[in-house]
Amino acid sequence: MQTKSRHLIFIFLTAVVIGGMGYVIAQTPSEFGHPPSQIGPGTFYGGGDYIFPATSNLVVQGNLNVNGNIGVAGKNNVDVHFPDGLDGEYKNLRISSSETYTVPMGKTLYIMTASSQATSDLKITGSSYYHISGPKGISFESPFIVPGGETLDAPNTMYLTGIEVDTSVTPKAFMLSTGTSYTVPVGKTLFIHTIYAIDDCDITIDGSRYFHVLMGSDSLANPLVIKGGQIVSSNPDPVYVTGYEK
Repeated sequence: MQTKSRHLIFIFLTAVVIGGMGYVIAQTPSEFGHPPSQIGPGTFYGGGDYIFPATSNLVVQGNLNVNGNIGVAGKNNVDVHFPDGLDGEYKNLRISSSETYTVPMGKTLYIMTASSQATSDLKITGSSYYHISGPKGISFESPFIVPGGETLDAPNTMYLTGIEVDTSVTPKAFMLSTGTSYTVPVGKTLFIHTIYAIDDCDITIDGSRYFHVLMGSDSLANPLVIKGGQIVSSNPDPVYVTGYEK
């Protein structure tokens, strides 16, 4: 039979490191554009962009070298910390009360590190969302998320690094309190990355205390997840959170 312009290729995309030997490739059927120049156990080489179906798993042993972009189709992004991926513009920002930065509409800024030579608050459009007792530098375990159209500033000079990407999820930055709750839309899931608490309090989901917060700021190693239709609030004091909804 003649070779067709589109090829069935067998790849399940779940990368597993085995000892010091690298990654292993196992093959299972899925269809995508032009095949790589070599496929099989060992090294995987590619010369273009490859999108793997959302249901795929790739188990790799050897080397995975793609001269292009590689991604997973559909809604199942493999990284809950960077749901928009890492194909964007890396940023080094200096902000203060007189030096502000506004995230462009249609973009989301993921801040990875922050440093201040004096105690300061990282503010989003005038409200404090993260407190740093300086002089101090921090690395966010879950990135601090700033939606498009919002403006960053700080009472004292802060230095930030991160990445700005096209938005495919709904970034969130909002305040919760006893009287100010948020209902996650049905069919969506809310992932909370960072929390700034005015005092010790609890984050509640449908009235039950799911996460105790000490006064100050926290970047969660794994996001706090709230399902669609659930109501999230804080008790008894306000908290300021960043995250996203998808």
